[in-house]
Amino acid sequence: MKKITFILLLVFMLNMGSVFATTEDSDFTDKPKEETIGGIMYLDGIPVIHNDRELELLNTTLKNSSFMRLFSNPYPVNQWSNNNNSFIYRGYDRDIFTNKSKDISLDATLATSSFTNYEISGSVEFGFKGVAEASMGASVGQEWGKVYTMSVTVPPQRSVELVSACKVMNKQWIYPYQNGGNITNYYAGSYNKYGTEYWLYDN
Repeated sequence: MKKITFILLLVFMLNMGSVFATTEDSDFTDKPKEETIGGIMYLDGIPVIHNDRELELLNTTLKNSSFMRLFSNPYPVNQWSNNNNSFIYRGYDRDIFTNKSKDISLDATLATSSFTNYEISGSVEFGFKGVAEASMGASVGQEWGKVYTMSVTVPPQRSVELVSACKVMNKQWIYPYQNGGNITNYYAGSYNKYGTEYWLYDN
């Protein structure tokens, strides 16, 4: 799956011109595979999170998975440990232009805006915010993302679509709190910047 990421964006823009002027589509990407599983949208197998309810639903599944590992690989007590990492997409946006003309190619500009924030969720006891911010290298609440603008020439009876999203490292944490002979597990999540991605494809 060819994905042109944030690092390659400048090179792409310099070569954009009239992307349909050549028979090659090297400046385009494959259309991402979209599917919905358990009420959550996935792009190429990575969940797209639109709201807090979807995030809570996803993290409940991850927490149950990590809970099963406690029996074979217990975590140190009275400290935060990173026990699960996975990718999610946030700041999902899309733009599409359809040329309904039967015989005239049209120039168009597609634009998307993908932004999200450094966030934490779950338990905030035992200094978790400081642990999370050290992992993020940023402050909770700080915004990051990118605006994409693409100029294309669309042939008759065709459409071009631009999709973008922020790729986030969903880091799950556990704090086994030992008080006497009892251990209570606290769970939390931090959402770290990985980068922005886009897909540009024709239909």
